[in-house]
Amino acid sequence: MGRSQVYVRPIHSGLYQQKIKRERPLLSPLDSISLQRSRVLRLKGYPNLYYGQIKSVTIEGDSVATVQNEVYKTLILTGTYLATAEWKQPNRIPALQSEYTQGRSLNEAATWQGPETNELFSYGPSLNTLEFDGSNYPYDVNGRLVRAGSGNGHKAAAYDNSLLRNSFGYSQQLSIKGEVYSGYKIWEFGVAMGHTREQTIIRNNNNYASSLDLFLQRKLHSFSFSGTYSYAQNHQDNTNWNGYLNQVYQQSLLTPASFSNAQGTHYGSIQRSYSNQANNPGYLLEDNNNHSQWMQQTGSFTATFQQNQLKFTFTPSLLNTHQQDKALYKTGSAFWPDGMLTNRNKQVLNYTQQTSAQIPIPIGYNNYHLSQQILFKHLYTHQHTTIQYLPDNITYQYKRPVNELVLNIITELNIQALKMRLITGNNSYSSSTAGKSTFWLPSLSYSIGHDPSRSFYWNVYASYTRFNSELPLSQSVSHYNLLQYNSKDALTYRPVLEINSFRNVGPIEHTEWNTILTAGSNSFLFTATYYIRNIRKDVYPVFNNGSFQLQNMADVRKKGYEITLNYNRYNRYQEKSLHFRANVSFNKYNNVVTRVQENYNFSPLGGFSNIHTALVAGQPFGVITGNDYQRDAANRVVIGNDGFPLSSPGLKVLGNPNPDFVMKSNCSLTWKSLTLLTEWVWKKGGVMWNGTQAVLDYYGRSATTATLRNTTGYVFNGVLQDGSKNAIPVAFNHPSQPIENNRWVRYGQSGVASDYIQKADYLRINRITLSCNPKLLKHKNNKTPLILSLYVHNILIWSPYQGADPLQTLFEQTNTTGLDYFNIPSYRTYGCSLTYQL
Repeated sequence: MGRSQVYVRPIHSGLYQQKIKRERPLLSPLDSISLQRSRVLRLKGYPNLYYGQIKSVTIEGDSVATVQNEVYKTLILTGTYLATAEWKQPNRIPALQSEYTQGRSLNEAATWQGPETNELFSYGPSLNTLEFDGSNYPYDVNGRLVRAGSGNGHKAAAYDNSLLRNSFGYSQQLSIKGEVYSGYKIWEFGVAMGHTREQTIIRNNNNYASSLDLFLQRKLHSFSFSGTYSYAQNHQDNTNWNGYLNQVYQQSLLTPASFSNAQGTHYGSIQRSYSNQANNPGYLLEDNNNHSQWMQQTGSFTATFQQNQLKFTFTPSLLNTHQQDKALYKTGSAFWPDGMLTNRNKQVLNYTQQTSAQIPIPIGYNNYHLSQQILFKHLYTHQHTTIQYLPDNITYQYKRPVNELVLNIITELNIQALKMRLITGNNSYSSSTAGKSTFWLPSLSYSIGHDPSRSFYWNVYASYTRFNSELPLSQSVSHYNLLQYNSKDALTYRPVLEINSFRNVGPIEHTEWNTILTAGSNSFLFTATYYIRNIRKDVYPVFNNGSFQLQNMADVRKKGYEITLNYNRYNRYQEKSLHFRANVSFNKYNNVVTRVQENYNFSPLGGFSNIHTALVAGQPFGVITGNDYQRDAANRVVIGNDGFPLSSPGLKVLGNPNPDFVMKSNCSLTWKSLTLLTEWVWKKGGVMWNGTQAVLDYYGRSATTATLRNTTGYVFNGVLQDGSKNAIPVAFNHPSQPIENNRWVRYGQSGVASDYIQKADYLRINRITLSCNPKLLKHKNNKTPLILSLYVHNILIWSPYQGADPLQTLFEQTNTTGLDYFNIPSYRTYGCSLTYQL
């Protein structure tokens, strides 16, 4: 019988309906954007389960019919637009005195010393005893300061020289995602772009950033091809890699209350400041042509073949980063009278190629409870970094190809609701810079648990892992230059030295043990984690013969635990009822240096030569070391013949900046269209060195010196050098004594470091957010496209620390936790945002 083609009406057979559904699966709520508010566009055909899916029926013979389904294409689009506006206010700032003028004691009386004297100290007379004379004085439009009653009657008042301001910023982000279906998902694409512009809390300093992300994926049955591209850039008006902004902030705080920086930055052709050994912050910030520019591009391609449990993946990627930091001290700047330019250019080009294979292992008999597979992964990375300093014309170039191999055997056993998983494997690591290659780095992990789909479930996970690493070539170590400077020389800090070579240094060896217990129900989830992380032969820079060299120096063990409790109760049948969610976590750890190589104990990690964090055997990682008072065998302070304690020049451990524990909590409450979210953190323990307070005390700018400078008859607790109890009364700032004998000046600019070790506990609210989903714009799919939010971030509720925010670090450098030397204050943020799903 000849072949003919007949078009028929739909067949309503149940088996046929199942066949159609298997051939054209519905949109998966887990694997698509269908959960979001989206638009569905018909590109071809009629997506109707009953009438549009049969294209034709071909009859062959008497009873054989071949059904060809209608092929159609559907495009699903979704997008999100987010706009935010933020106002920022500085958090805590040091307490300054606004009562006493620039000057010192002369002829047994506190005397005002004007800027023409280049006086740095603020131990002059009280402003309440002075007035202006109205004369033509280049340093003040009101004239010179004279004793009250001998001028023009215009009383002297303290000037506000604050460099900080309330700032504003805004950002916009737009993202669009799309999926194309033709029986199954064949295309997926996305584009996201963003722009941010903000003022910083430091005047005359603004930042802006922009970004672009592209994604495209094509699926062809067992094959999948995808590509990504990302572009990001950031511009800052002033760089801070050399502590430039910290130095500007320092000059602002040290300016005497009797001098106004705002009255002008120039006196003729020279800088107008309160001393030729100090800078006017405005002079440093205005028209300086400084900047920090950062740009990064990344691109990757992924090809995947998957058939059942067999999977092969190949992913090459490229990263290109360029950063330029320009720091200029103009002619006439203090310490740089002829000016000083530092131009730092950093280029990073990394190529990464990852190949992986996931191969099932035949069991040999029908066992649906047991499965095994081999996972093989090869990671090749070629790192290339160039750092150049101009006008010094110093160039550093580093290259490192790295090969890493991972082989894992994964065994899974499922018996009813009980699930077990065992992973055994080995890693290998080799590179051109490592002193040796390592081919035996075993790993083992095991988990057993209950099916999480049950009303109550649990899981126990344990793992042992070894791996090697090296310091990234792109990680500059220029901040180690600061360790060559005493804190009193911080204003001359200019870091232009890097590591000469990364070669012939042994890899850092890591060994980790982790145990995780999880138990949960419909509303509660409990997680407990215990871990031990050993680091052997950790690498740090050492300054030797005028250059930095890398050295395998120490072993560190971090041991701790974290407990987390989650509560989430939601009734989907009662949308108008209250919905409460909460999360509480408790984290405690000890980070101890277990061994330091001979001759390297007390090696500095970050800070200054006279006060820094350090590696000390048997002590927590990064303890603060500095000088202390002289003490006898009973640890009593030794007092000198003049009644003041004697300082010791040597360095000793003064405190541990690491916390005893950290506790966090976040809660959200939803009622109808309103959601309130709060998140707070409590850090208990840890100390900081308040170097800012020390310098303010030294120059007489702190509120403490205003309160205590007239103290007399004070007896320090301690013993004299002969061992007898001290009974010598002293005056902190006696007018008959030279300023060098002053209570605070006698110990130098940084004082006695142990005097300024303070507790750094804190309680802060990380954020409070109130969100609203207006029902006026409710979409037909019952989803609200618009979200309006008001929020506040980083509210420091309480801290015994008397300086800036304890979270701030010295010059924004690594390994300087616990050091405060004019750290730029943090800020609290008040903002609003609008999110709209397109």
